[in-house]
Amino acid sequence: MKNINVKEIIYLGVVLGIVSMIAAMLLGTTYSITKPAIEKQRELAIKTAQKLVFPEAITFIPLLNKKTQTEYTDYKIGSATITSIYVAKDDQEKSIGYVINAFTMGYSGNIGFVMGLTMDKKIKDIRVTEIVETPGLGANVGKRKFLDQFMNKSFSDPFAVHSDILAVTSATISSKALTNGIKSIIDFTQNPTLGVLP
Repeated sequence: MKNINVKEIIYLGVVLGIVSMIAAMLLGTTYSITKPAIEKQRELAIKTAQKLVFPEAITFIPLLNKKTQTEYTDYKIGSATITSIYVAKDDQEKSIGYVINAFTMGYSGNIGFVMGLTMDKKIKDIRVTEIVETPGLGANVGKRKFLDQFMNKSFSDPFAVHSDILAVTSATISSKALTNGIKSIIDFTQNPTLGVLP
C-alpha cells in the first residue's frame, strides 16, 4: 500500500480551497452584474401584465395602506404576499378597478402573479409573471387554460380546487397554491379594516 504523503494532501487541500474561493467570487460577481437586469425584466413583466389585465386603464396609481398611509410592499396575507396595489383609472380619471401584484409559494418556488379586480367585486383577469414550477406540469398553472377559470368570477365564489376550479393534471399542489393565493387576496379585499374594495 502506498504511503500517504501529508504534504500532498495539504497541497491538494490548498489548491481545492483556492479554486473554490475563485469560483465563489466569480459566481458572486456574475450575480451582482446580472441582478439589475433580472430585476428590470421582472418589473417589465409586471407592468406588461398590469396593462393586460386592465387594457382600458390609462394610469395606475399606488394605493396606500389605510392604517399606515404607506404603499403595500411585502404585505403577507394568508398564503399570498402582496408586493403592490394600484388603482386602475380610465381616461376620465375614474377608478375602474384595482391591480394587485403578489406571489405565493408553489411546489418548487414562488409563483408571481398580477390580478385585476373590478369595482363590482369580480376578477377581471389574472396573469402569471414568474414561475419555477415543473415544466409541462406545475408550470401549466401559468397558462390560459387554467387561468381562464378565474375570469369574471365573483368574490363570493368558493375559489377551491376540486370545487369550482379544476386542477392542472398531475399538478394539484401547484394548482392549489395559486388558487389559495388568489383566494387569500380576495378575502383581504373584503376585510373592512384592511380591505381594498368598499
